[in-house]
Amino acid sequence: MQNNIDCSLKGKRILFFPTYTYGYENHIKEAMEELGAKVDVFDERPDETFLTRALIRINRNLMARKINRYHESILEKTKDNEYDFVFFIRCEAFGKSTINKIKILHPESKLIIYFWDSFKYNKNSIRVKDLADKVFTFDREDSIKYNIPHLSLFYIDKYSAIPLVDKFTYKTLFIGSLYSDRYPVIRKIEALMPSQTKKFSYFYVQSKILFWKMKLTDKDVRPVKYISVKFKALKLDEILKLFEESEIIIDVQGPLQSGLTMRTVETIGARRKLITTNADIRNYDFYDDNNILIVDRNNVVIPDSFINTPFKPLPDEIYDKYSLSSWLKTIFAD
Repeated sequence: MQNNIDCSLKGKRILFFPTYTYGYENHIKEAMEELGAKVDVFDERPDETFLTRALIRINRNLMARKINRYHESILEKTKDNEYDFVFFIRCEAFGKSTINKIKILHPESKLIIYFWDSFKYNKNSIRVKDLADKVFTFDREDSIKYNIPHLSLFYIDKYSAIPLVDKFTYKTLFIGSLYSDRYPVIRKIEALMPSQTKKFSYFYVQSKILFWKMKLTDKDVRPVKYISVKFKALKLDEILKLFEESEIIIDVQGPLQSGLTMRTVETIGARRKLITTNADIRNYDFYDDNNILIVDRNNVVIPDSFINTPFKPLPDEIYDKYSLSSWLKTIFAD
């Protein structure tokens, strides 16, 4: 579904600092360019190794020297450019001093941060949130607690282009990273599906070393067999094909997270039913108990009435609201 796009970014120049997120940062960049912007993009982290990601998540000061050198090299490359916007997503790696340098180098720019993580997981959010001209959070509870505008995630157009079908290969589909209690919860959900139906789950782990470490340290991961996990992320076309073939999508968010996952919003865009552990979904305008079943991760119950009813289409304005182009228009609105 294509929105009537107001090209408010036409002729604008954007310095874009995303965190690598399975290619979504590329879709965001391309969508900004389709709106008419010229975009210079740099990953906010110096590299994408597991160690770097983990240390930044624990405490960015553990890698401050490496991070600061990397950020200084970017500032040197871009210091002579004029930007209308400097746009951060997550902002895990940037310290206050570097953001202040950016403001001095580019005083004409409007700084925007989108917190694509709960503050409980990204402690740096609290330190940098007051430095930006505009901030948004994907987490509704953080929005209330810190008085920050709430903006849910988005789906890309390829999800709304998934065809509606009468027959499905799989009753349920889960695709996501292995962490916390995801594995046992999803297995409980699958066990409650009709026995004659097929279920597809894809548990991704970044590396074999990480998997064995998780088995040693995480009681929920300990029972997971090596054969049950994958060490290669699925490509977008593969995910879209699985969505097309699946009737119900399963979502299990992090235990400390109330913000809706990307998979949740993609499920809405794809017009598929959803089983989720995130009770906060009741507060969203697309919530319909015909389409969305909320389960207790400690006591999973799935009524036959939910399993046996088809998806009920939503109003067009709902689909438009959660598209990537609408997300960008909200972020860059005057």
